[in-house]
Formats: sequence, structure tokens, C-alpha cells
Amino acid sequence: MSLFQEKYNISPQKIQEAVDSNDAPEILADIALKNHIGDMGLGNPILGRLVGEILVGLLHPKDFVPSLEKELEISNENARSIAKEVNEKIFSQVKDELIVMHNLDGTHPPKKEVPPSPAAQTEKDVYNTSPELFEKKLQQSVVIQGEVTPQKKEAPIENPAPAQQDSYRESVE
Repeated sequence: MSLFQEKYNISPQKIQEAVDSNDAPEILADIALKNHIGDMGLGNPILGRLVGEILVGLLHPKDFVPSLEKELEISNENARSIAKEVNEKIFSQVKDELIVMHNLDGTHPPKKEVPPSPAAQTEKDVYNTSPELFEKKLQQSVVIQGEVTPQKKEAPIENPAPAQQDSYRESVE
């Protein structure tokens, strides 16, 4: 399961409805066409992805304009125009949910996400071959080109205390 899907699954119902809306693709296609970043009727997949990431909480709204500029290679003015239109036509529908999700009013502490325990890993995850998971497993690997790298070196004890004799045992000499 992708991170987007995980975030979507825990999003409020109103956010899920905005993501699943039949109107959203048409709205985004019109915005893309109007701003010369997409073909008629097809929209722009980058714009759609960025809007979806804001809706589920993967991208903070303050990063929307810079992300549009960078990923679409457009001017700041054009990115602001697109962001304004997306805000009016899509984000305004779920304004309250976005305020809470992104803590835009500063009154909602961010939720701490607890990573799943290794025991919670499902068989599906074990056999997942997504590039992200593969990279993560590769980074966690202790075997590098046939050699085992040490996980953690113990600090040497400089002056160990002499072994004390157990008073209940007889010494063997």
C-alpha cells in the first residue's frame, strides 16, 4: 500500500470525498488548460498529484506554490494563479479539515505517527517489491558485498573490576 493510500484511508470522510469527487478531474483539467500546463480534457498529472498530496496531508499548503513552480517549471506568478484557483474550487470545499490536518491555525498539535512494530509487518509487506520498500530494506541490510558490517561496537572496558569470589563456593586450586 502506498503512503498516499495509507494517508487517504485515515483522512476524514470529507477529504476522501474531495479526492474521489467526479468533479475534481474536470476542475483540474480546466485549470491546467487555462494556465497552459495541460492538454484539453487531460489536465496535468503533476497538478493532480500535488493537489491530492495536500488533501491527504503529504504536502503542506505552504509548499504548494513552490512545488508547482519547480515541478511544472512555471513562473511564480503562474503558480500563484493556479494555486488561487485550486484553493477557490477544491480546497475551499474542505477548508476546516485542511486547517486541522495541517495545523494552519496553530491550535492543533501535529499527530505523532508511531511506526508499526516489526511484528506487525504482514506477509504482503515482506514480498513487496516497490522501489521505496526495496531501498529501505537495502539501507537496513547488514550485508554489503558479501561482508557483514558490525551493527554496533561495544566500548572497551578500560579497567575491569577484578572478579569477586563467591563466598558460598569453595575455591578450586
